[in-house]
Amino acid sequence: FSDIPSNNMQRWTAEGGSKLFLDRKSRSNGIVVDPQGRLIFCEIDKRAIVRRDKDGAETILADSCDGQKLTAPNDLWLAPNGDIYFTLPKLRPSKAKKDAIPENVLNGTLCRISADGKSVTNVGKAVGVEAPNGVVGTSGGKQIWWTDGTVCKTAKINTDGTLSDPKVAAKVGSDGLAVDARGRLYTTAKEGLAIHDAEANEIGFISVPESPSNMKFGGVDGTTLFITARTGAYLVKSKTPGEGFAK
Repeated sequence: FSDIPSNNMQRWTAEGGSKLFLDRKSRSNGIVVDPQGRLIFCEIDKRAIVRRDKDGAETILADSCDGQKLTAPNDLWLAPNGDIYFTLPKLRPSKAKKDAIPENVLNGTLCRISADGKSVTNVGKAVGVEAPNGVVGTSGGKQIWWTDGTVCKTAKINTDGTLSDPKVAAKVGSDGLAVDARGRLYTTAKEGLAIHDAEANEIGFISVPESPSNMKFGGVDGTTLFITARTGAYLVKSKTPGEGFAK
Protein backbone atom coordinates (compact mmCIF):
# COMPACT_ATOMS: atom_id res chain seq x y z
CA PHE A 1 0.00 0.00 0.00
CA SER A 2 1.06 3.61 -0.59
CA ASP A 3 2.07 5.89 2.27
CA ILE A 4 1.82 9.16 0.39
CA PRO A 5 3.09 11.60 3.08
CA SER A 6 6.21 9.44 3.53
CA ASN A 7 6.75 8.99 -0.24
CA ASN A 8 6.97 5.22 -0.02
CA MET A 9 5.23 1.88 -0.45
CA GLN A 10 4.77 -0.46 2.49
CA ARG A 11 4.38 -4.24 2.35
CA TRP A 12 2.43 -6.03 5.08
CA THR A 13 2.57 -9.75 5.85
CA ALA A 14 0.93 -11.74 8.62
CA GLU A 15 4.34 -12.95 9.76
CA GLY A 16 6.34 -9.74 9.65
CA GLY A 17 3.84 -6.91 9.81
CA SER A 18 4.41 -3.73 7.83
CA LYS A 19 7.85 -2.98 6.37
CA LEU A 20 9.25 -0.51 3.87
CA PHE A 21 8.99 -2.01 0.40
CA LEU A 22 9.92 0.81 -1.93
CA ASP A 23 10.98 4.44 -1.55
CA ARG A 24 8.93 6.40 -4.09
CA LYS A 25 10.18 9.97 -4.41
CA SER A 26 7.53 10.61 -7.06
CA ARG A 27 4.71 9.39 -4.78
CA SER A 28 2.58 6.38 -5.62
CA ASN A 29 -1.15 6.18 -4.99
CA GLY A 30 -3.50 3.31 -5.99
CA ILE A 31 -1.86 -0.10 -6.54
CA VAL A 32 -2.90 -3.42 -8.11
CA VAL A 33 -0.98 -6.66 -8.66
CA ASP A 34 -1.31 -8.41 -12.01
CA PRO A 35 -1.36 -12.23 -12.53
CA GLN A 36 2.41 -12.18 -13.17
CA GLY A 37 3.02 -10.63 -9.74
CA ARG A 38 3.94 -7.21 -11.15
CA LEU A 39 2.86 -4.01 -9.45
CA ILE A 40 0.80 -1.53 -11.44
CA PHE A 41 0.26 1.80 -9.74
CA CYS A 42 -0.66 5.46 -10.06
CA GLU A 43 2.31 7.82 -9.88
CA ILE A 44 1.37 11.28 -8.61
CA ASP A 45 4.38 13.41 -9.57
CA LYS A 46 5.07 11.63 -12.87
CA ARG A 47 1.32 11.87 -13.63
CA ALA A 48 1.39 8.38 -15.07
CA ILE A 49 0.42 4.72 -14.67
CA VAL A 50 3.55 2.66 -14.00
CA ARG A 51 4.24 -1.09 -14.02
CA ARG A 52 7.06 -2.49 -11.89
CA ASP A 53 8.45 -5.93 -12.73
CA LYS A 54 9.75 -8.34 -10.10
CA ASP A 55 13.34 -7.41 -11.02
CA GLY A 56 12.62 -3.72 -10.35
CA ALA A 57 12.38 -2.62 -13.99
CA GLU A 58 9.64 -0.04 -14.52
CA THR A 59 7.54 0.83 -17.57
CA ILE A 60 5.20 3.78 -18.03
CA LEU A 61 1.94 2.32 -19.34
CA ALA A 62 0.18 5.67 -19.76
CA ASP A 63 1.00 9.35 -19.27
CA SER A 64 -1.71 10.61 -21.63
CA CYS A 65 -5.25 9.69 -22.67
CA ASP A 66 -6.62 10.33 -26.16
CA GLY A 67 -3.45 12.33 -26.75
CA GLN A 68 -3.96 14.64 -23.77
CA LYS A 69 -1.55 14.71 -20.81
CA LEU A 70 -2.91 13.54 -17.45
CA THR A 71 -3.44 15.17 -14.12
CA ALA A 72 -2.30 12.96 -11.23
CA PRO A 73 -4.04 9.53 -11.45
CA ASN A 74 -5.63 8.43 -8.18
CA ASP A 75 -6.83 4.83 -8.33
CA LEU A 76 -6.98 1.94 -10.79
CA TRP A 77 -8.60 -1.42 -11.41
CA LEU A 78 -7.22 -4.29 -13.48
CA ALA A 79 -9.98 -6.02 -15.47
CA PRO A 80 -9.75 -9.81 -16.00
CA ASN A 81 -9.07 -9.33 -19.72
CA GLY A 82 -6.02 -7.16 -18.95
CA ASP A 83 -7.60 -3.74 -19.51
CA ILE A 84 -6.71 -1.14 -16.87
CA TYR A 85 -9.21 1.49 -15.78
CA PHE A 86 -7.88 4.48 -13.85
CA THR A 87 -9.36 7.64 -12.38
CA LEU A 88 -8.32 11.24 -12.93
CA PRO A 89 -9.78 13.37 -10.12
CA LYS A 90 -11.23 16.80 -10.79
CA LEU A 91 -8.35 19.27 -10.74
CA ARG A 92 -8.60 22.00 -8.12
CA PRO A 93 -6.78 25.26 -8.99
CA SER A 94 -4.99 25.29 -5.63
CA LYS A 95 -3.80 21.70 -6.15
CA ALA A 96 -2.66 22.46 -9.69
CA LYS A 97 -0.62 25.42 -8.48
CA LYS A 98 0.93 23.48 -5.59
CA ASP A 99 1.97 20.53 -7.78
CA ALA A 100 2.85 22.67 -10.84
CA ILE A 101 0.27 20.90 -13.00
CA PRO A 102 -0.53 22.65 -16.31
CA GLU A 103 -4.08 23.89 -16.88
CA ASN A 104 -4.64 21.94 -20.13
CA VAL A 105 -4.28 18.43 -18.67
CA LEU A 106 -7.07 15.85 -18.77
CA ASN A 107 -8.91 15.54 -15.46
CA GLY A 108 -12.27 14.62 -13.97
CA THR A 109 -12.77 11.38 -15.89
CA LEU A 110 -12.14 7.64 -16.13
CA CYS A 111 -9.62 6.26 -18.65
CA ARG A 112 -8.92 2.77 -20.02
CA ILE A 113 -5.60 1.28 -21.07
CA SER A 114 -6.26 -1.55 -23.54
CA ALA A 115 -4.84 -4.94 -22.63
CA ASP A 116 -2.37 -4.77 -25.51
CA GLY A 117 -1.17 -1.36 -24.33
CA LYS A 118 -1.79 0.21 -27.73
CA SER A 119 -4.51 2.68 -26.74
CA VAL A 120 -5.52 4.85 -23.78
CA THR A 121 -9.05 6.19 -24.11
CA ASN A 122 -11.41 8.42 -22.16
CA VAL A 123 -14.29 6.06 -21.32
CA GLY A 124 -15.69 8.25 -18.55
CA LYS A 125 -17.02 10.98 -20.81
CA ALA A 126 -19.78 8.79 -22.27
CA VAL A 127 -21.22 7.97 -18.84
CA GLY A 128 -20.93 11.45 -17.32
CA VAL A 129 -17.95 10.95 -15.00
CA GLU A 130 -17.03 14.31 -13.41
CA ALA A 131 -15.05 13.94 -10.18
CA PRO A 132 -13.85 10.34 -9.74
CA ASN A 133 -11.58 8.94 -7.07
CA GLY A 134 -11.79 5.24 -6.19
CA VAL A 135 -12.62 2.56 -8.77
CA VAL A 136 -13.34 -1.18 -8.63
CA GLY A 137 -14.91 -3.79 -10.91
CA THR A 138 -16.10 -7.38 -10.95
CA SER A 139 -13.96 -10.46 -11.52
CA GLY A 140 -16.18 -11.27 -14.50
CA GLY A 141 -15.32 -7.94 -16.08
CA LYS A 142 -18.93 -6.89 -16.72
CA GLN A 143 -19.50 -4.16 -14.11
CA ILE A 144 -17.51 -1.23 -12.72
CA TRP A 145 -18.01 1.20 -9.83
CA TRP A 146 -16.40 4.58 -9.21
CA THR A 147 -16.72 7.43 -6.75
CA ASP A 148 -18.00 10.66 -8.32
CA GLY A 149 -18.08 13.66 -6.01
CA THR A 150 -20.97 13.30 -3.54
CA VAL A 151 -22.19 9.94 -4.92
CA CYS A 152 -20.83 6.62 -6.15
CA LYS A 153 -21.89 5.21 -9.51
CA THR A 154 -21.81 1.96 -11.41
CA ALA A 155 -21.99 1.07 -15.11
CA LYS A 156 -21.97 -1.85 -17.50
CA ILE A 157 -18.68 -2.73 -19.22
CA ASN A 158 -19.30 -3.43 -22.89
CA THR A 159 -17.38 -6.01 -24.91
CA ASP A 160 -15.23 -3.25 -26.45
CA GLY A 161 -14.26 -1.88 -23.03
CA THR A 162 -16.53 1.17 -23.19
CA LEU A 163 -19.09 1.89 -20.47
CA SER A 164 -22.86 2.29 -20.59
CA ASP A 165 -26.03 2.38 -18.46
CA PRO A 166 -24.66 4.40 -15.51
CA LYS A 167 -26.64 4.63 -12.29
CA VAL A 168 -26.14 5.70 -8.67
CA ALA A 169 -24.72 2.92 -6.49
CA ALA A 170 -24.42 4.88 -3.22
CA LYS A 171 -25.84 8.23 -2.19
CA VAL A 172 -22.59 9.32 -0.56
CA GLY A 173 -19.11 10.18 -1.77
CA SER A 174 -16.09 8.03 -0.97
CA ASP A 175 -12.35 7.70 -1.28
CA GLY A 176 -11.71 4.02 -2.04
CA LEU A 177 -14.24 1.29 -2.88
CA ALA A 178 -14.72 -2.46 -2.44
CA VAL A 179 -17.41 -4.97 -3.40
CA ASP A 180 -18.25 -8.24 -1.64
CA ALA A 181 -19.50 -11.55 -3.07
CA ARG A 182 -23.12 -10.50 -2.51
CA GLY A 183 -22.67 -7.42 -4.67
CA ARG A 184 -22.68 -4.95 -1.78
CA LEU A 185 -20.62 -1.79 -2.19
CA TYR A 186 -18.31 -0.56 0.60
CA THR A 187 -17.52 3.17 0.84
CA THR A 188 -15.36 5.26 3.14
CA ALA A 189 -16.70 7.76 5.68
CA LYS A 190 -15.12 9.84 8.43
CA GLU A 191 -15.93 7.26 11.11
CA GLY A 192 -15.50 4.06 9.10
CA LEU A 193 -16.94 2.07 6.19
CA ALA A 194 -20.55 2.17 4.98
CA ILE A 195 -22.12 -0.82 3.20
CA HIS A 196 -24.75 -0.38 0.46
CA ASP A 197 -27.13 -2.79 -1.27
CA ALA A 198 -27.91 -2.97 -4.99
CA GLU A 199 -30.58 -0.25 -4.58
CA ALA A 200 -28.02 2.21 -3.16
CA ASN A 201 -29.40 1.93 0.38
CA GLU A 202 -26.98 1.98 3.31
CA ILE A 203 -27.51 -1.29 5.18
CA GLY A 204 -24.51 -1.49 7.49
CA PHE A 205 -21.50 0.27 8.96
CA ILE A 206 -18.05 -0.81 10.15
CA SER A 207 -16.43 1.55 12.65
CA VAL A 208 -12.73 2.27 12.16
CA PRO A 209 -10.49 4.02 14.77
CA GLU A 210 -9.52 6.73 12.26
CA SER A 211 -10.83 7.96 8.91
CA PRO A 212 -10.20 5.28 6.24
CA SER A 213 -8.90 6.02 2.76
CA ASN A 214 -9.27 2.68 0.97
CA MET A 215 -10.04 -0.99 1.48
CA LYS A 216 -9.50 -4.34 -0.24
CA PHE A 217 -10.73 -7.89 0.36
CA GLY A 218 -7.90 -10.42 0.54
CA GLY A 219 -6.40 -13.27 2.50
CA VAL A 220 -6.46 -16.92 1.50
CA ASP A 221 -10.26 -17.11 1.22
CA GLY A 222 -11.06 -13.43 0.65
CA THR A 223 -12.73 -12.93 4.03
CA THR A 224 -10.18 -10.43 5.35
CA LEU A 225 -10.99 -6.79 4.64
CA PHE A 226 -7.79 -4.74 4.71
CA ILE A 227 -8.25 -1.03 5.42
CA THR A 228 -5.81 1.85 5.00
CA ALA A 229 -6.38 4.95 7.13
CA ARG A 230 -4.67 8.24 7.95
CA THR A 231 -1.82 6.91 10.11
CA GLY A 232 -2.41 3.17 10.21
CA ALA A 233 -3.71 0.06 8.48
CA TYR A 234 -6.40 -2.26 9.87
CA LEU A 235 -8.08 -5.56 9.06
CA VAL A 236 -11.57 -6.90 9.71
CA LYS A 237 -12.68 -10.52 9.37
CA SER A 238 -15.85 -10.79 7.29
CA LYS A 239 -18.50 -13.52 7.09
CA THR A 240 -18.86 -12.69 3.40
CA PRO A 241 -15.81 -12.86 1.10
CA GLY A 242 -14.90 -10.22 -1.40
CA GLU A 243 -16.27 -10.35 -4.94
CA GLY A 244 -14.38 -12.92 -6.98
CA PHE A 245 -13.45 -15.12 -3.98
CA ALA A 246 -16.73 -17.01 -3.60
CA LYS A 247 -16.67 -20.62 -4.82
